[in-house]
Amino acid sequence: MSAPSSDDFKTYFDREFAYGDGMDTVRNSDVIRALGEAGVIINPDLWDDVTAIGALTEYKIAFLYLTAHILSKSIQAAGGLSARKLGLGVRQTGDGVIESKAAAGLQVGYAQMNLARESPILSQFLETPFGKKYLEMLYPRLVARVALVSGRSPWSVGTTGQIMP
Repeated sequence: MSAPSSDDFKTYFDREFAYGDGMDTVRNSDVIRALGEAGVIINPDLWDDVTAIGALTEYKIAFLYLTAHILSKSIQAAGGLSARKLGLGVRQTGDGVIESKAAAGLQVGYAQMNLARESPILSQFLETPFGKKYLEMLYPRLVARVALVSGRSPWSVGTTGQIMP
């Protein structure tokens, strides 16, 4: 499977990030670095890379959301963009569906996917909207993933319901 290019990323996320050459913008080198890191994480066996959805395949769309998450986290970790505050995509945080509210104490509780929240690997994706979108695409592929194979088994069920060789 071929990874998306930095041009694919910039076309797909043309509103979310402010691209340019300066340190106050998302540079092409930032995108390329995030694409490389996403390539290490993504499992290509989970995604369809044949059927095109518009100009991109399902695999490339998932890859782009994973890349956007990584890019956002990397820029946030570096202290963000300059005071000009360009690029809404990198300033976003991982808010979720509001599960509970309070008035006087100003508390808000967010509902989150248990599978992601309890996983040391998947919980990081709850920190950006891009990571959450990636989880929305990934989650159905992680739950009850099975495959059926035709053929005979060396095992059979006996008359009493016991499994026998």
